[in-house]
Amino acid sequence: RDLHLSLRRQRQMCIRDRTWKTCRTRTDYWYQDDTSGKGVTAKDVRSARLEELKFVDVIKLWELVLRPHDKRVIGTRWVDTNAGDENAYSVRSRLVGQEIKRKGTIEQFFAGTPPLSALGILISLAVTTKVPEVEAARPSRSRYLLQFIDVKKAHVWALAEREIYVEIPEEYKKLHGITTDIVGQLKRSMYGMRDAAQLWEKLVAVEMEKLGFKRGLSNGCLFYHPVRDLRTSVHGDNVSSLGPRPNLEWFEAQLKKIWEIKLEGLLGPPDEGDCVHDMCTLNRLLTWSSQGLSLIHI
Repeated sequence: RDLHLSLRRQRQMCIRDRTWKTCRTRTDYWYQDDTSGKGVTAKDVRSARLEELKFVDVIKLWELVLRPHDKRVIGTRWVDTNAGDENAYSVRSRLVGQEIKRKGTIEQFFAGTPPLSALGILISLAVTTKVPEVEAARPSRSRYLLQFIDVKKAHVWALAEREIYVEIPEEYKKLHGITTDIVGQLKRSMYGMRDAAQLWEKLVAVEMEKLGFKRGLSNGCLFYHPVRDLRTSVHGDNVSSLGPRPNLEWFEAQLKKIWEIKLEGLLGPPDEGDCVHDMCTLNRLLTWSSQGLSLIHI
């Protein structure tokens, strides 16, 4: 009955949005995009969830143990989103914990973010060609470019610091043929846990300092590399950096050794080759033209 009602609501929604004509069969749309609420195909969701479960095994997210009787086991759920559209699906699934909304204070798990002005400062420095102090120290420095990197599944790279047990999804049990009452003891952080963002912030600070960066005193999400002339702002899984092209390429190569990353873009002026001149980051459109570098909130 619940499935029938869900499919009926989905059909009504598709008719309202004029997308029902793109549906192949009703049973294709058993799932909804957790962001937009629109239907996504079961086939694409199953494929995305399988990819996530394979990553769970690769990174060794948890250790399988018998359900403890004296410990609380936190529930898990799937978050499915379609990064494409109704005609070209690009479904991404993420397994998340359900600890955030539990009662109790979470102040001890606070994690900082860089100020909005940080991106503005990077933009200002990018288009500043003559700074007396800089030119005197590095008269032959390369042109500044802006680099934007996305760290995939950022929170799970940090190691867990608490003893936490989570429910194993049915898809994982079926994949591995688990029939006993098994749960997972987290070995790494997990999205949806109270300390996930804080653990990621700690890990970023450690790895950046290993690479020679100096951490900001006013904000722990800002970094400066005095030797390679790099300035970096880390906002969650978004890493924005300013510096000469060779040093930005070095930085990208170093991050690839640590985490799984994606280069979103290398932003430069119109006369700079092998880079983009406009791109979106943090809900902002950056455009570098002959008139300068503009930022528009979208």
